[in-house]
Amino acid sequence: MIISEKPTHPAVRDFVTALDAQEQAAFEAAVTRDFSFTSEERQADAGVFPATRAAIVINDQDADGLTLTGVVLRRDHAEPVQWAFSARDGKIAELAVTDDADVPADFWFEAMAELERRLDGSATPGSATLVGPGRSAHPRGMLRRESLGDRRYVMRWGPGALGGVDWINTGQRADDDVHRSFRSPSSGDHDDRGVGICDVSSVSSHFELKLGWDGKGYQKATALYWAKPYYWDAVAWCKERMSLSGTSIPNITGTLTLTGPDGAVTSTEDITITGGRKPYERIFDRELAFADMPTGTYTLTFTKAVKDGGTWFNKGRGKVRLKDHTITFTVGG
Repeated sequence: MIISEKPTHPAVRDFVTALDAQEQAAFEAAVTRDFSFTSEERQADAGVFPATRAAIVINDQDADGLTLTGVVLRRDHAEPVQWAFSARDGKIAELAVTDDADVPADFWFEAMAELERRLDGSATPGSATLVGPGRSAHPRGMLRRESLGDRRYVMRWGPGALGGVDWINTGQRADDDVHRSFRSPSSGDHDDRGVGICDVSSVSSHFELKLGWDGKGYQKATALYWAKPYYWDAVAWCKERMSLSGTSIPNITGTLTLTGPDGAVTSTEDITITGGRKPYERIFDRELAFADMPTGTYTLTFTKAVKDGGTWFNKGRGKVRLKDHTITFTVGG
């Protein structure tokens, strides 16, 4: 049972709370001036401890609350520990750290999930990089596809069952090249008409994104925009069926923008789509690579889109302002 939020000893509780929050001032207030800890037969002071330990999840504590057993995130890996505290004047004076303590197997997996949840909520999205075998470094939670035998699975970069950082099999099959699909609007199309008393030009459009895998197994996204222009012909809307030329050929302009997990713009591009033959369906696609990009929620938009040209162009009635398209998707997991 995870009880890390409620250590019974007040001084221990202040110590754990400050450590989990990674607040140096609060940590120094929770320990005495001469605080020291011993670990692996080495001794150090308060300035070292919070810099090397990021958080603890507690499985058990003794009757007086001065000895804790649990899992701690230490630098780039997790490990089971026992912490034995000594308190003085309401603060922690000494701490003896025993590594490789015994914790139940089912608690280990629960603790790893809790550490991930806690760090995801407190750290800048996608900012944590974990170092694994061979000094390989990737954003925590990064996904890739790997073949195991004749099956392909989604692998996740992070701490494993033994505390080491590596690609961990999520158990999710990844036989298909598309991992997730998104669409704006979620079903059907946006239908937009021209501005003015006589609405004689219109456009149906949608925006799709397929999140899949590149040639090395890392995540990539393929975005596709589709639009079809129509014109009003006395009694009905007709797709563009006239052979047009020059500036009367329908064209669409707009802005494609990718926003990252921290809210900053990752990339932006002004798009112009023109040319082709009747019925002048307007299509463009882009590939977005996410190998070693920060994990988290991204937003891709196609905005400020305007269609011009078409059958009514020469009468000044070919322009249509199109609704914005927005797709939100998650990289990593």
